[in-house]
Amino acid sequence: EEFSSQWLDGVKMLLGVVKIRFPKAQIIWRTAPDPRSTHGRNSKIVRKMNRVVLEYLRSSNEGIRIVDWSKILLDRNSPQKKPQTHPGRVASLAYMNLVLNNAATLCK
Repeated sequence: EEFSSQWLDGVKMLLGVVKIRFPKAQIIWRTAPDPRSTHGRNSKIVRKMNRVVLEYLRSSNEGIRIVDWSKILLDRNSPQKKPQTHPGRVASLAYMNLVLNNAATLCK
């Protein structure tokens, strides 16, 4: 619990700095993908980190958009069929499509 609280405090601080530096920018938060590897990453911790930030963003009036990249990659129709640390070609293209589609909605 203490780690989650410290993580969320750090995220809030980061978002505050971004808002100060870029006051007219629309912020989009992207969740971290489930690492599913044995290279020192713990998927249970990453999921909890994602969950506490998503709960905070959804309950706040920050106006921050959410791209739940982790959920997309874990979906049955995921653009990345096998778990790996970095997205493969198809998942990278899907991610860029997602980012550009979100950006396009901001320009309207």
